[in-house]
Amino acid sequence: MSATEKLAISLPKDLIEKLRRAKDEGRIDSVSGHIADLLRREDDWRDARATLDRIFERCPGPEAKHFAWARQALGVGPEPAA
Repeated sequence: MSATEKLAISLPKDLIEKLRRAKDEGRIDSVSGHIADLLRREDDWRDARATLDRIFERCPGPEAKHFAWARQALGVGPEPAA
């Protein structure tokens, strides 16, 4: 693990509450550790997104028959008019 340095940041109140709640509920070990983990994963997410973009630019999108099948399978009505 690399050396650590303290840094004060400003976040919207709702995000601070979300982080504190996650800590209080035991879903994260620490707020600082959680933010560090998210920052470390950022490159992985960017790489995954770039890979998906390359895959989907080569493939055609779903056709109307695919949307119709999905609506029937999900039991929802026809696609709303645009």
